[in-house]
Amino acid sequence: METTQSVKQFTDNREERAKAILQIGNPECLDENTYLVPSQFDSNKKYEVTHFDSYSCNCKDFELRCKGKGLYCKHIKAIILFEKVILLALKGKASMHDAHPDFSRNLLLSQPD
Repeated sequence: METTQSVKQFTDNREERAKAILQIGNPECLDENTYLVPSQFDSNKKYEVTHFDSYSCNCKDFELRCKGKGLYCKHIKAIILFEKVILLALKGKASMHDAHPDFSRNLLLSQPD
């Protein structure tokens, strides 16, 4: 059985890996509910993240450790962070770098006029 501390550690690790994924490149939006998220380690691989009533990912971590437990894999966390930062940038409240300084320059979006 997983302890609260181990769940928090897994969550923190996934958050850091999600940031690393976004530094590699932007997720590809397939439609309003579906993204392709680049693999952290294999540049030829992408994972499909969907969001309807809840988030889902086709990676093994989500299927084996997260699904049905209210936990998110690093790919889902990357999408949540990506959407949050884009929303802030589009509202003109911050650039992507200001919203989250860990992002590399290639993720900066131009601000709307």
